[in-house]
Amino acid sequence: MVASLVGCELSTFKDYANREKLNIQSIKFTKIEGSYDTSNYMKGGKDNIINVINIEAEVETSGSQADIDKIHEKAQKSCPVYNMLNNAGVKVTNSWKKKWMICLDISLLKIVYL
Repeated sequence: MVASLVGCELSTFKDYANREKLNIQSIKFTKIEGSYDTSNYMKGGKDNIINVINIEAEVETSGSQADIDKIHEKAQKSCPVYNMLNNAGVKVTNSWKKKWMICLDISLLKIVYL
């Protein structure tokens, strides 16, 4: 289920990013974890569920964090796997953050000889 959720959110996010003309260079998932109560394993029934899913992703883009948040909100609402899990009471937390890159202009460096 966790892999299905990640795949669904990724594909819907990319679709909305294309629609909004947001250039995405890469998306890297830095954390994907789920919490499952193993005491209910093999018992079946309504208590045999994933309790919590946490997803963290870094988005490399020329857009802003606000752009990422806006598109992720639309994507999450459209993702049937997210909606199914959310409606079943699974706590899903998502953190999609802009990947910050630091560029160094070597022409600004000074070399001092001692």
